[in-house]
Amino acid sequence: MRRLQCKAGYSAVGCGVLVILVFLAFQASALAQNPAVPSAEGGPALDCERSGTTQSVTDAAVMLSPSRGWQMVGREIDVTITSSNLPADAKPVVCFGWKLKHKDGERKFVQVDTVRIVQQSPESKQPPKPPSLKLAVPVPYIGSVGDQAATTGGTGQPNKPDKNVVEYSAYDRYAPIAEVRILIPGRDATVIDVITSVAVVNEQDYCNVPIGRGVRIDSGTTAPSASKNWQPVGGEIEFTAKSAKPFPSDGQINVCFRWKVTDGEHSVFNDSGPIRILDFQPNSVPSAIKLAVEVPRIIDDHPPGTGWLRSKDDRIGSFAVPWLVPEADVRTLVFDKDLNPVFDNAGRAGVTSRGLAFILAALALGLAFWLIHLVCRKLFPDVRDPFLCLITTSRGFASLSQFQIMLWTFVVMTASVYVIALAGDLIVITSGTLILLGISGATAVLAKVKTPQSPEPAGAPAAPAAPAQQAAPAAGATVQADAPAASGPTRRPRWSDLVMDDIKGQELDVTRVQMLLFTLVTATFVATKVVTSYEIPDIPEGFLILMGISNGVYVSSKFASGPAVRDSRAQ
Repeated sequence: MRRLQCKAGYSAVGCGVLVILVFLAFQASALAQNPAVPSAEGGPALDCERSGTTQSVTDAAVMLSPSRGWQMVGREIDVTITSSNLPADAKPVVCFGWKLKHKDGERKFVQVDTVRIVQQSPESKQPPKPPSLKLAVPVPYIGSVGDQAATTGGTGQPNKPDKNVVEYSAYDRYAPIAEVRILIPGRDATVIDVITSVAVVNEQDYCNVPIGRGVRIDSGTTAPSASKNWQPVGGEIEFTAKSAKPFPSDGQINVCFRWKVTDGEHSVFNDSGPIRILDFQPNSVPSAIKLAVEVPRIIDDHPPGTGWLRSKDDRIGSFAVPWLVPEADVRTLVFDKDLNPVFDNAGRAGVTSRGLAFILAALALGLAFWLIHLVCRKLFPDVRDPFLCLITTSRGFASLSQFQIMLWTFVVMTASVYVIALAGDLIVITSGTLILLGISGATAVLAKVKTPQSPEPAGAPAAPAAPAQQAAPAAGATVQADAPAASGPTRRPRWSDLVMDDIKGQELDVTRVQMLLFTLVTATFVATKVVTSYEIPDIPEGFLILMGISNGVYVSSKFASGPAVRDSRAQ
């Protein structure tokens, strides 16, 4: 190797600068390569692909914590190594690599940059115990095997290698298993080389944690709400989770969804939408918690088919109603502050379609309207408007009270069909809705009580007199009974009848205007809440008082007007 020399023409300062620059270049070249790792005395540097020595320690034992058998990326695992050859100034090298199903596969290790020595215990004579070393090691991002990678429902990171290449957790196959290799230079040019394994869960992916080992997990029970077990995407299901172990007050709750299949392998879980705690009883026996959970949009690379229709990966879905309501697995997990799951239960829920529910509600509304219209056409054949026909009285006026009760009947019926199609069960009609129906019904009854029964409406033409030649039947003619008078109204109803009153000529009735506007506003509120929240809402007390006052004023105005000044129109 040639030595650096300063020629005579160079000054001492220039020679010194040249030496420093060459030294820095050499160091930069060394840093550009893999960082240096500890080595056994007299041997090459250690790395995870090879130990770098001809002799390895065989009496080393390793213990992994947490004992549940899995850890999340970015969190630490504790590894305790016990060996009689453990040096006092141990410098460990820790690497992670996927555990392959086939030993001849290409395995790549990822070396951990930061390893903390938590505790180092010297050899003990009484009782005899070899020295031990406890390390805290963060789980790194390992990556995929080759080009095979799948994404998780929690983070979307490609840290899910091919299940045909890498081993996964034994019972549930939720998480891939990584080998953790620890290399420590020992005494007398030996190397402590131990390998353990841990299942790896992506960062923040709480839904796909495997079933733990060494930690008692209570599967408990979940009781779904009868009216909240089927919901569309964005709707809320409700259920009560019960556990023999008390739920931690500072615990974390996760509810996860995936498509349920009857044949083929399940996909990964997707985290739910927002979770609301409706009731929490940690000290009851059993401990109980009632949750309302938003159904997420379930992401699946290969959605399952049904019956003869199969998906790309030959999976068959499970349906609560064939072809219409697919089922989803619903996994409920409760973690303590150390990320240990203390509750793990799997239920199911039907995922309904808002489009299908809307079609069913529209069909029910159309059928009801058509049947009532058939009756109406028999009674009032001259009324061409099908909507006016439904609220026409026998006197030929469009009745505001009948309009109100007909509107609420159709709104509540259509909303009930829509919500039942989404929830999959009978729904609870709120007390506010029942009160509204009662108010409209009472108003219609009171209006009929005040309505005159016999007089003809103002301006009705008198019946023409019979011609003289028709006064007596012709000789020999058969005498027949008088034909019944024509049924139906003597005038045609108009939409203006809802807000106009006839008192010495037509004028606007402000009590009718108020009642009509408040009815339309309240009905719009109910319809909007049904469409957006997928349930019949509880009517606010203010709306109920408003409707009660409006209807009361309307009925009072009818009784306040005497028959001498009012026309005889039927309301």
